[in-house]
Amino acid sequence: MRCLRASAGMFPRRRCCSGPLLLVLVAAVMLMVARTRLRSGRVQHEDDDDDDEDVRSGKPSDGVLMEETRKFITHLQRLHTNTQVQSGRRLVVVLTGRQLVSDTEVQLYQRVLQQLDYQVHMSRYAETSSLLRNHHGVGGWSLLLCLSSAERSCLRRISFSHLQPQQRVNLMPGLMEAFSDAGSGLCQLFTHLSGSELPMRRHACGSTNHKLHIPHDSAASDSHSPVGAPLPGLVAMVNVYVLVTSLRPLTSFLHDISVVTTNQEGKGRPTKIRDFLLQQFGQTSSHDALGQVKQVIGEVLHAAVSTNQRAETPNRCVLCYQLLTFTLLFSGLITPVIIQVDADLTFSALSGETFDQQITKDLILEDSLHFLLASQTHLSETHLSETHLSPETHLSETHLSPETHLSETHLSETHLSPETHLSPETHLSSETHLSSETHLSSETHLSSETHLTETHLTGGGQYGGCRGTPGVCLSEEELLLLLQFQRQMKMPSAFQLLYPSTSSSSFSSSSSSSSGLTVSDLLLRIGRYYELQRSHSDGRQQTQAAEGVCSDPHLRQIYTDPPLTLVPPFSPRVKEYWAEVTFDTLTVRIRPEPISSACRVHLDEHRGPRMANIPVGLGNSRISILVTDGGEPEPVVMTIYTVHVYRESQPSLPMFGDHVTCSFLQDCGLLVQPDQSCGLESFVWSQSPLQTCSSGHEPGRWVVPCLSCSDNRTCDWREVAWQPDGCYHPLVDRPLLQDCMTDRKVLFLGDSTNRGMMYFLAERLNCSLVNWERAHSTLLYRKLNQGRSLIGYSYYPQFWLDRKLRPTFRQALLQLLHRSRPLQNSHLTVLVVGGVQWLNTNHLETVREVLDRESLSRILVVVKSLGMGFHLPVDGIRSLSLREIQHLHQENSNIITRAKHHGYEVIDTFGITMGRYKEFLQGRCACHFHEVEKLSSSESPGDATSTTNRTRPEPALSSQSAAPNTNQEAGPNVSSYHVRGPVNQVYSEILLSRLCPRNT
Repeated sequence: MRCLRASAGMFPRRRCCSGPLLLVLVAAVMLMVARTRLRSGRVQHEDDDDDDEDVRSGKPSDGVLMEETRKFITHLQRLHTNTQVQSGRRLVVVLTGRQLVSDTEVQLYQRVLQQLDYQVHMSRYAETSSLLRNHHGVGGWSLLLCLSSAERSCLRRISFSHLQPQQRVNLMPGLMEAFSDAGSGLCQLFTHLSGSELPMRRHACGSTNHKLHIPHDSAASDSHSPVGAPLPGLVAMVNVYVLVTSLRPLTSFLHDISVVTTNQEGKGRPTKIRDFLLQQFGQTSSHDALGQVKQVIGEVLHAAVSTNQRAETPNRCVLCYQLLTFTLLFSGLITPVIIQVDADLTFSALSGETFDQQITKDLILEDSLHFLLASQTHLSETHLSETHLSPETHLSETHLSPETHLSETHLSETHLSPETHLSPETHLSSETHLSSETHLSSETHLSSETHLTETHLTGGGQYGGCRGTPGVCLSEEELLLLLQFQRQMKMPSAFQLLYPSTSSSSFSSSSSSSSGLTVSDLLLRIGRYYELQRSHSDGRQQTQAAEGVCSDPHLRQIYTDPPLTLVPPFSPRVKEYWAEVTFDTLTVRIRPEPISSACRVHLDEHRGPRMANIPVGLGNSRISILVTDGGEPEPVVMTIYTVHVYRESQPSLPMFGDHVTCSFLQDCGLLVQPDQSCGLESFVWSQSPLQTCSSGHEPGRWVVPCLSCSDNRTCDWREVAWQPDGCYHPLVDRPLLQDCMTDRKVLFLGDSTNRGMMYFLAERLNCSLVNWERAHSTLLYRKLNQGRSLIGYSYYPQFWLDRKLRPTFRQALLQLLHRSRPLQNSHLTVLVVGGVQWLNTNHLETVREVLDRESLSRILVVVKSLGMGFHLPVDGIRSLSLREIQHLHQENSNIITRAKHHGYEVIDTFGITMGRYKEFLQGRCACHFHEVEKLSSSESPGDATSTTNRTRPEPALSSQSAAPNTNQEAGPNVSSYHVRGPVNQVYSEILLSRLCPRNT
C-alpha cells in the first residue's frame, strides 16, 4: 500500500497505511502546494480583483491551479524517473488465434514489441500456451495480447482478479460485458439503467461484421436520440476509435484517425476527425463539434462503467486497456448519435482491396502500443524505499528519523536533496514546530519559514482501505495509474484525452472543492495542464507538417495479398527481403506504407504506382520500392527497398515405375476454347510411324507422364513435351544448324517475345551467348557462327513514345532492312516478324508491299503468331477479359490463314502458350516465356539445362531435348549468359526446324 494523506491543521499520529512512498510524495506535494499558495496569494495576484476575491473566498484561480499542477507534475516526473526498474527483457504473450504469423498485424506486434525491448512469445490460444497453463494463467508475463479470434480463449482461461498491478491485458471484461447484446441486440448497459437517456440507440451493441448503411431518414428522429433535426443535405457516419486505459477512475483517449462515410460518397475514407469536423462545420463550430463527440462518448462510457456488475476487487487489472469502435451519425447538428459500439477495431466501411482496412488498423494498433508501453512506469519495493527528490526540493541532507513528528512546520523555502530519506515510521504530529535550529535526528535540519499547514489533498475520499481518516489515501495501484496518465499526457501521440473532460466548466467545478482533491481531480488537473500546453504548440507543429518534408524516408510496413512471409521479418531499417510463393500464386498485390505522410512511395520506377497488382513469374522476380520526397516537384529518391519473390515451379513427382501418358490442350482455369476439353486426359501414342511436320503451326497438345490423369500432382512435370497432332518437329543438332546457317542473315522484327527467340538462336548457333542486353532498339550481331552468320533485331512497337514520334511498322521494317544490307533475295535472308499481341493481318500486307518494293519478295518470311499474355489483372497496363482472350484466339487463326496465303511460314506460339499460361517468367505483361540469366564463371551452358532420361517416344519435343550440345568443347568461361524457359525453347526449336529442315 502506497498512501498519500494530509489534513488541515491536524495529522493523526497513527495511520492504517504505511510505506516510504507515502512520506516522499506527501512531503513533495505539501511543499509544492503550500509554497505555491503562499506566493500566489501574497504576490502574484495583488492587482487582480477577481483573483483576490478567489483568494479571500478560498477558491484558487485557474492560474494558481495550473501553477500548482505544474509543480505537482514536476515532483511526479522525478518520482517516475527514480522508480524506473531496469530489469531484463520483459515477456509478452501474443495469442494469434486463427491469424497466421505472416499477417501484418502479427508482424506489427512482434516488431514493435521487440523495439520496446520485450521478449515475444507466440501461441495460438490460451489453452495451448505453456506460459498460461498454471497460476490462473497470470504467471511469468507482463503483457498479454489477445488477438480478435483468441479473445474468448483469454476470457475463459485468464483470471483477471489474480493479475498483478503491473500486468497488462488488451481486454477489459467489464467493458466487453457492458457493450454486449442483452437480447435482440439491446445493449447490456441499458438493462441496468432506469429512466436514463443516453445519446445512443439502444440496439447499438454487439460485434458487427457487415457494413452499416446510412439511413435514408434522420437518425435524430429516433425516440432515444437527444438530437431532433430534419434530414440535411449531408448525412455522415463516422467510426471513431477509443482507447480506454482505466475504468475506476475512468480514463479514455480518442485517436486522431476516423473513418467517414457519407451519403454523397460511395466508400468510406480514413481522415482525421478534426479535419472532417472542420470541413463540415467550419472553423467556428468544429471545436464545439469535437467537444460534443467527446461528451457523447464520455457519457456512454461513464454509464457503462457505472452499470458494470463485476465486483471491484483489490487485485483488479490496473493497466488493462480496451480499444473500442464507436460509430457516430451526424445528421445536421454538431451533436452526433451513437448507432454502433464494437468492443474491437472495425473498418468495414473501408476497402479491403486497397489495404485501407489493414493499414488503418495497424496504424492505430502501433500508436496504441507506443502510447501504452513506451517508457512505462515500473514500481518496486526496493526502489520506492530509496526514492529521492531532486535538488530543487531538498532539505540539505535531511533525514527524517522513525520517530520524527511534523506539524504546523514552516517549510515554504525548504528543499529536499537527493540524499533525503523518509523512513516508513516517520510521523507528522500536530505539536511539532521546527525552526532553523530544530534537529529531527543527528543529521536532520529543517530551514526557517517552513510551513505545512494546508494541502489540497484533503477530503473524505477513502482509497485502498484507508478508513477512519478524513484524508485521501493513494494506493500503489492508484499511484501507478497517476504516473501512467501523466506520462501519456506528456507524450506526443495520435491520441487526445477524451475522459476525464478538461472543459473549463468541468475543470472549474473540480477545482472549486475546498474539501480536497480526489484521484479523478488530479487526473483532470494533469489533463488540463497538458492540453493547454499542447494548444500553444499546435501552431508550430501544423506549420512544420505543412512544409511536407520527408524527414523519415522509411517504410512502416509492406502490405501484400497474399501475405508474404518476408525474410528477414520486416523492419523499417532493413532494405532487402526475400519471399517464396507457390506455383499457383500468379500475382501479388503490394502496397508499401511510409512512416511519414510527407513521403511518397513508388513501385519499380520514379513515377510508378503507389500500389500495384504485380505478376510473379516462375523463379525470381524483383520488386523495387522507392521512397521519395513528396514535397519536391520531381521525385527525389531517398530510400530504396527491394523484395525478391521466388515462385516455385509446378510440383513434380519423379517417375519410379509404371506410369501413364496424359495430355492437355488448355488449363481449366482459362478456357480459351470453350468447345474443347480442359485439364489432363489419357493420351494414346499412335502406332503408325510419325512424319515430320510440314509447317510450324500444326495443332497439338502437351503430354506428360503421370501416375493418374485425374490428379496433376502425380505427374513428372520435368518431362512435359509438346506433341503435334500426327507429326513431329525434328530436333536440329548443332552441326546441322551451323552448316544450315552459313552465309545466312536472320532478321527479327518484334517485341521482347521475338527477342527471346533471337537470343535462343544465337546461343544454339554459337555454343554460347557472350553478349546480351534488354534492347529496345536495333541490334546487329555479325560475328556469329565463326563470322559466317548475321543476326539482326529491331524492337517494335516502341509503345513508350508519343504516337506522333513512334515509328510506324513500315518505318521499323525499312530501317532493319537497310541496316542489314547487303541482302540476298533468297532463303539466305530470313525475316522473323511477330510479337505477343500487336500483330494483325494489316501488318502482313505491309510486309508483302515493302519486300516487293525492296526487291526481296523471295526471302523466307516466318510469322511468329500471337501468344498468351495480359491475362492477369495488373494495375497500370491493359488486362484482357476471358472474352477478349477468346477473341484473340480467333484473331490468331486469321493471322495464320493470311500468312499461309502469302506463302509465309508460321510458328503458332498461341496454341503452345495457351495450355501453360501460368508458366510465364518475369515481366508485368505475364507474356514472357523466356529469361536470360547470367552464368557464373564455373558454369557451362550445359549446366544451365540438364538432360534427363526420356520417358516418352523420341518425336515429342521438350525443353530437355533442347539442351545445348556439350559434346563440342566450347572452352572455359566462353558463355556468360543462358536463355532459359521451357516454353520458349519449344517454339524456338520449331523455328530452327523450319529454318533447317532435314531434307535440305
